[in-house]
Formats: sequence, C-alpha cells, structure tokens
Amino acid sequence: MNEITQKKNREILAKAVSCREFLYHFDFITDSESEKIHQKIMKWQKRDMVSISREQIESVNMFYDDNPGPFTWDEIQEYINAGYKVRHGSWEEEKFIARDSEGYYDESCTVGGKYVAIPKEIDNRGWYVIHEYK
Repeated sequence: MNEITQKKNREILAKAVSCREFLYHFDFITDSESEKIHQKIMKWQKRDMVSISREQIESVNMFYDDNPGPFTWDEIQEYINAGYKVRHGSWEEEKFIARDSEGYYDESCTVGGKYVAIPKEIDNRGWYVIHEYK
C-alpha cells in the first residue's frame, strides 16, 4: 500500500471514529448502536491495517457555514487571509486560488515563489470557500 493510500485510510478512520463519538455524545445513537458501529470500524481498521493516535482523531474538523456563499471578492478575502483556498463558481472543480505572505497562487503553482495575478472574476459574486483544503 502506498503512502497516499495509507494517509487516506488514516483520514477515513479518524473521521469514522470522530463521527461515531459525535453521534453518541449528542444521543443520536444508543450504547448498543455505538458499540456495533465501533466493532465495524475496528473490523475495517484491522482488515486495512490502519492505526492512528488519539491526536489524529482529535484533529478531525467538522465545518458548518451558516452563510456558505456565493460571496463577492471583497467578502471572500477574509477566508483567503485565514488560509482557505477558494474558487469561483464558473471554474472547473480542481481550480482554486489561495494566498500566502508573498501573494496569490493557484493549483498550477507547484514551485515555490510562483504567483498569479488576481483573477478577472473579482467583480462577480460567485466565490466559494473550499473548506477541506485549508
């Protein structure tokens, strides 16, 4: 199993455990349902030979955005400055723009120090936050 698959499996396991704990904590599932889910998770974990730490489980984030967009360029700046990647609704799914201390970059900027101009869509409402890529 390659490192990318191992990393993805660790992420899946951490999310599964975190979700079970969340559901149990807020009384969505009973003790017996929680135990049944726990056993299924453990079976998957053993079959795929995945192990994680408590810290990895606690690193799972659930996002809720009461105002998910679309945003204007001015509105989306708060997210960009907080380290989130964003995309315009007219772009392909893989395309994004983000910002670091030096400037704006996109999915094509794999070499450090390469930056892009502010996109032409800045005047349009239609910007969305890509939460999973922060």
